[in-house]
Amino acid sequence: MIRARVSQVELPEIEPQKVTVDDVLYHIGTITKRKAPGPDGIFPDVFRGTADVLAPCIADLHTVCLRQGTFPAPWKEGRLVILLKSPSRDPLQPKS
Repeated sequence: MIRARVSQVELPEIEPQKVTVDDVLYHIGTITKRKAPGPDGIFPDVFRGTADVLAPCIADLHTVCLRQGTFPAPWKEGRLVILLKSPSRDPLQPKS
């Protein structure tokens, strides 16, 4: 009964989002300087120093990913580094 109603509902066509060069430049500008590189090994300073060259490529790449509804698997990975607040604390305790 509910399925019949849902199948009769017409949904508006949604225009896929377009990532602009200005979007990319803004976000590159928010990257904190002197941070460790991500899993790709690229330091934030590299992005900041080459933003004018990379931004159009990054914008196009992200737009294609949004339109296809998929992102590369490596983009979904991260690296977690756990640091102790003090060597004298018990590393098995979460608050350490």
